[in-house]
Amino acid sequence: MISNQITGVYCIATDITKEKNALKLLNKTLADRQRILDYSFDMICEIDSAGHFIQVSKACIKVLGFQPEELIGKKAIDFVADADKQPTLEMEQHLAEKGIQINNFENKYVRKDGNIVSLSWTARWDKNEKTMYCRAKDATEKKAQIHINQLPSVDG
Repeated sequence: MISNQITGVYCIATDITKEKNALKLLNKTLADRQRILDYSFDMICEIDSAGHFIQVSKACIKVLGFQPEELIGKKAIDFVADADKQPTLEMEQHLAEKGIQINNFENKYVRKDGNIVSLSWTARWDKNEKTMYCRAKDATEKKAQIHINQLPSVDG
């Protein structure tokens, strides 16, 4: 006669403490990285070898008027003012070929509202990841101050 009663239990237990601690540390590291991006006054971004934004900090809202998710996946060059597209493409190509860092490269971007903003870029190409890590600072005020300083003084 067959009984429908359980006569034994087989169990395998594995200690997952190390995995849980590693995951906790990874999540903290990612949260710390995101906090750095979120609190930066300058736009920080990562651009792939095809020129698409991979990651963009929240400062893009103030700098360009776009939400980060509106830029991710889009080509960065599509936001560059027409007059600055060729020099920007040449700079990106030079950066990727030479693997050097670019400091204070200036170009103009078109904001979401259609206005033009002057940006000063610092960028570095990562040949292993085939991505460009960039910081863009709004250079509009700096350019205006330089212009004001160059005006002839008026004696009263």
